[in-house]
Amino acid sequence: MKQTSLVDEDLFEGDDTFERLDDFERSGLSALDDSEAADALDDVDALDRLDDEDTLGDEFEDSANGLQVRRGPTVGVRPQAATLAGLRRFSRSYIQWMIRRGQRIDCADLAIEVWIRFGERHRIPVSFKVWDASGRRWLTAHRSGVRAAGAIVRRFTSFPAFIRWVQGNLGARNLIGNTFAVPGGHRRAVAGDVFLWQYRNNQTRALARVGHTQILDRVIRGSAGPRTDTIEIYQGNLPPAVPQLRRLPASYFYRNRTATINRAPHTGVPVGPGPRRFNSFRSLR
Repeated sequence: MKQTSLVDEDLFEGDDTFERLDDFERSGLSALDDSEAADALDDVDALDRLDDEDTLGDEFEDSANGLQVRRGPTVGVRPQAATLAGLRRFSRSYIQWMIRRGQRIDCADLAIEVWIRFGERHRIPVSFKVWDASGRRWLTAHRSGVRAAGAIVRRFTSFPAFIRWVQGNLGARNLIGNTFAVPGGHRRAVAGDVFLWQYRNNQTRALARVGHTQILDRVIRGSAGPRTDTIEIYQGNLPPAVPQLRRLPASYFYRNRTATINRAPHTGVPVGPGPRRFNSFRSLR
């Protein structure tokens, strides 16, 4: 059921008449500012179960900000109330941590990991809808397991097993039904929200199996309204890559793009258009 999350480099041809998805303006990684770095300390300290171990004692070091945090067991620690501001801080600090760690990941999996780990951090009930094509049924994946029509059909033996199962069964196009449009557009969105893309074959009009996910990092406001803003996003890639920063004009996310997939011309269509938020975070304020 795994869909290709980001259009693979090999799918694109060198035809200059079609824009490649990788033709983005590149910029260096921007460090968290002082206030964000201070707020991120609590988030980083709570990044438990980052691998198959239930507790970790390894050290996180933020050389850019001169910070060093010793992570230990978080069992029994009362979680902070979840807010959109908290999602923003967590998404930015977690992705920066992944980059420093050199963790390679694809684009949809990046968003899924941020969402699940933020939910675990704040004990938010997180769930994903997954279409089981072979069984012709909808599944709902929770922390404890997978349900079909109310019955548990699979149990997860660990938190990482939950993450791996969701990442293995959902791609960029599958995230559409697991998200909703952010009211108010990109100026009301926060880091951790996403921009999603679909690709339509220009000749057959059929949707490609591939899609694309870009996770918002920040919005730099322009002087003449929202469409003059600049938006910075992070994205994974295929084959999996360390998250990459892209800086793009806001108008980019509201208009169709051209691409060549498997030597056929396609049109990239922004879903919405506009940013989308994970369904399990609908109540955050």
